[in-house]
Amino acid sequence: MDIFIKLFATSSSDMYWFSTKETLDFNIKIWDIENNQFLKENSSQKIEYQEEETKIVFIKKYFRELKEIPYKQSWNKLNSSMKRDVSFTKYKKWWSKSVESIQILDTQSLRDNKVKIKLLYMMTNGKKICSLDTFTLKKEGNGWFIAKQSYRGCSH
Repeated sequence: MDIFIKLFATSSSDMYWFSTKETLDFNIKIWDIENNQFLKENSSQKIEYQEEETKIVFIKKYFRELKEIPYKQSWNKLNSSMKRDVSFTKYKKWWSKSVESIQILDTQSLRDNKVKIKLLYMMTNGKKICSLDTFTLKKEGNGWFIAKQSYRGCSH
């Protein structure tokens, strides 16, 4: 019943992602691929695993939903320093006028709250742009925010 309460309390334009701890609290087993075993509630590795999983889930969700949710909602996933560098007007113009769609090709969790993601941008002018970006994420309250982006072109 607790699962349904969380899901029904989430707006239809959003998705609730259960943390590793919440999932374990519901007595749902989670397989730890690296250690080839189920996570245990008192496992010392649980917190590290949860953080790694959450970073990847956040960045994938950000790019999957970017063209589907209001731009203000995705812009609010940038932390305050990124917002100062990129005004909402420029952000909205880029995503609404220049980018047709985005395809996630690969993701990799790095140390120091960084995630590397390979993206393929389908532009409105018909061009395809491949990028290998490294995002520095910052944990604020209960969620992640994008603090910095390093861009590098790539071939797909």
